[in-house]
Order: sequence, then structure tokens, then C-alpha cells
Amino acid sequence: MATTTERRRGVWPAAAAAILVIFVFALYLGIIVGQGEADVTRVAFVGVLLSMVAACCVTAAVSLDARVRSRAAWAGVGALLSLGVLAIFSVGLPLLVAGGLLTGGALKMGVPPGSDRGAAAAFVVGALVPWSLLLL
Repeated sequence: MATTTERRRGVWPAAAAAILVIFVFALYLGIIVGQGEADVTRVAFVGVLLSMVAACCVTAAVSLDARVRSRAAWAGVGALLSLGVLAIFSVGLPLLVAGGLLTGGALKMGVPPGSDRGAAAAFVVGALVPWSLLLL
């Protein structure tokens, strides 16, 4: 039985971004608990958002389908950069670093033929979701 191995590019930057996002999530919870923050809705939203971004990073790192990897990576890039700008005075800088790592990984992965619109849409949706924090 012949096996083919396809070299998947951009795996390590996506995995590093996932680890950094998980670290930032723990840091964010530590900061909020230390301050005695009472706004449970906003804390829960940010927690779910960071969990989803970490899931995008992990999916970009481990998925075998190139289209799924590309869309997950670009959705994560949009969300990380957008949330990093919004949270620049607390945990935004590490999120921007993770966004930079994931951007590098997404560029190395490339966009498979025919899925460029899907990757662009994923980026736009990922970038817009954190701005709904302003509505809370």
C-alpha cells in the first residue's frame, strides 16, 4: 500500500497561536477575578470568543482539509487582530502577537483554488464579531 505524505504548511504558527490564546484566556480570567468584575455577560462573551478563536487555531493546525484549514485560520486572524485592538490596554498585545503568528501560518497555508471567497468571508466575520462587545 502506497502512502502519500503531504507537507502541511503553517501548522506550527497556528499551534503556537492556539497556545498563546489559551494562555491569554487564563490571564484574562485571572485579571477579572482579581478585580472582582461584576459584569458577567461581558466576561462570558469574551471567554466564549477566546475559546472559539483557540478552536479556530487548533482547527487550522490539525485539519486535513485545506479549505477548512484556510477558513479557520483566516477567521482566527480576523478575530485575534480585532480583539487585540479592542483590548489593547489589558490583554490585547499578546492577542496581537497571536494574530501575527496565525497570519504567518495562514499565509504559509495559502488559499486553495476556489475557496478565496470563503477565506475572505471568514476573515470579515471573524473581524466583526469582537466589535459586538461594544453593544454589551
